[in-house]
Amino acid sequence: MADWRDEHASKLIDADRAIGLIEDGMVVHFGLASACPLYLTPLIAEHREDLRDVVAYGDLMIYRGEWDEVHADQRHVEMRCCYVTVVNRDAYNSGHTNYHPATVFTSQRRFERDVGPPDIGFFRLSEPDENGYCSVGTSVWDTLIALRASKVVVAEIAEGLMARSAGASSVHIDEVDFLVDIPADFEMLVRALAADAVDPERLAILDVVGANTAEFVRDRDTVEIGVGGASNAVISHLASKHDLGFHSELTGPGIAQLHHEGVFTGKYKSRDAGKMIATALPTSIEERALIAEHHFDEWELHGVDYIHDPTVIASHSQMTSINTAMQIDLNGQVVFDGLGRTMYTGPGGQLEFVIGAVYSPGGRSIHCIPSTAGEQSRIVAELPPGASVGIPRYLTDYIITEYGVASMFGKSERARAEELIAIAHPDHRADLRSEARRAGMI
Repeated sequence: MADWRDEHASKLIDADRAIGLIEDGMVVHFGLASACPLYLTPLIAEHREDLRDVVAYGDLMIYRGEWDEVHADQRHVEMRCCYVTVVNRDAYNSGHTNYHPATVFTSQRRFERDVGPPDIGFFRLSEPDENGYCSVGTSVWDTLIALRASKVVVAEIAEGLMARSAGASSVHIDEVDFLVDIPADFEMLVRALAADAVDPERLAILDVVGANTAEFVRDRDTVEIGVGGASNAVISHLASKHDLGFHSELTGPGIAQLHHEGVFTGKYKSRDAGKMIATALPTSIEERALIAEHHFDEWELHGVDYIHDPTVIASHSQMTSINTAMQIDLNGQVVFDGLGRTMYTGPGGQLEFVIGAVYSPGGRSIHCIPSTAGEQSRIVAELPPGASVGIPRYLTDYIITEYGVASMFGKSERARAEELIAIAHPDHRADLRSEARRAGMI
């Protein structure tokens, strides 16, 4: 079989020429997560002072870049993102990355409403297969949306390093303008991000929250499980369920194993029956291998335009959305991406899944949350100044802590406050009740 380099020699360029394609005033887009161009991005950062007034989008990037300060007099490359992670949090806090408020579903509209479609997009792809298709790896999100919106597409080819998956997770080589062959001696300077250590007492609390949440998952539910220790704690308590479906942004640890064991079958899903649908595979190497070896065709990756479309989510009967939060006030307003004016993450796709779940026939939206963070109550009478409400009170459904369940739908403000106080940590209930009385809530 002919080598892809020979077949597509006219598209091959070196790194210097790829970087030279960027001109002053351009809009640049970097692929995210598995499609982040790990070879080219640092080289572009090194040459940023040769540029002026370039706007670059880099959501869920793996590369830690030193870009311009947001208010720099001489702007070279202004980096923007709609999700803050451990990788770019320091850059955001120091002003080197500008936050762009958007959910992952609405982020694609920035090309219509902000600075227009990218003049050039940089991505990491697999080598083309025998039919000319390149994989974007173990996650999709908006990679293909951005790639197809870009006027010029440059892809570094990670030969033998990019996993393939079923679903809408590949792009044909004809849609790529230029290819950069990564040098064989290139060392991928990306290290696994160590998870924060969790003390045994905290783990025990999360396990109780997970067990309480699992009681609200019914056989034949189609489930979404968002990022976070509390939401992921439910997974180990789902083993006794039957014929669960899966339609989710992320794939938490243990989901692939439960699918292998027959807990997740998707047999009764209203759409994509029998399929595990997500935009990202599990991070575990072992679970990815399990999928590749035994269940390749049953797992499909799709972009956010399908995964997070509220009408698609709501079309599942018994859609059960399980997410976590950082704070909830006594009105039922949910904050999940920061505390006060301090950003920690971003909205991701939680809002769309909540909307889809509450509009689904028999659907449920669940927020599971430990009652405290350190000595501070996560259930508060009022949110602090600058807090960004992620889920408005009129969409809040069930709130679950280690102390029980609060049901929000159909309840008055007084009843909501009473339900939330009842599942707060006992040490904080008296203060919450006093503050609620002072505010005229109860």
